[in-house]
Amino acid sequence: MEKSASLNGLILIGGKSRRMGTPKEKMVWHDKLQREYLADLLAPYCAQVCFSCRPEQCAELGQQPFPALPDAHLDIGPMGGILSAFESDTHSAWLVLACDLPFVNEQALKQLIAHRDSSKMVTAFRNPINGLPEPLIAIWEPQSYRSLQEVATAGNYALRQALDNMPVQMLTPADPTILFNVNTPQEAKQVPLIAATRQGR
Repeated sequence: MEKSASLNGLILIGGKSRRMGTPKEKMVWHDKLQREYLADLLAPYCAQVCFSCRPEQCAELGQQPFPALPDAHLDIGPMGGILSAFESDTHSAWLVLACDLPFVNEQALKQLIAHRDSSKMVTAFRNPINGLPEPLIAIWEPQSYRSLQEVATAGNYALRQALDNMPVQMLTPADPTILFNVNTPQEAKQVPLIAATRQGR
């Protein structure tokens, strides 16, 4: 059996949060900045953890303990961050997390990693609403890089559409709430309500 590639962590914080009106990576859901919460969550499972960011964010982030990885493909969304990550390390897989997922937890990461299929291009959770894989809480294998390059060169920057042409290991999340993402102030107001429901289980 072929050995799986080493696993790096990539936290996507390069969006401009226009709908939110405040940087989503600086929201505080767990007594610390969301980007710090996610980095601390990934660190035990990854060889290295990087923040995928816009070049102008690098000075604020610094280099330690989690380095900034400036996006070399601007204005094409999360695909640019993932492509830039592979260009920095083409031999490793990347566990990608969007910064707008307040309920991602250790259980979710353990499920993703335990059921990783490195013979596929991506291991991702299936969204129970539409049945599609979620590309921004997923493990992207090294062999997915070439396919991403091809679709980006063709001018298609939608990750979900890119997954249509890739072999994907799809998982049913043990807790579907982990897929809840926050893009607007209205959605942010739902977080404490959902959190209270989760605690009352």
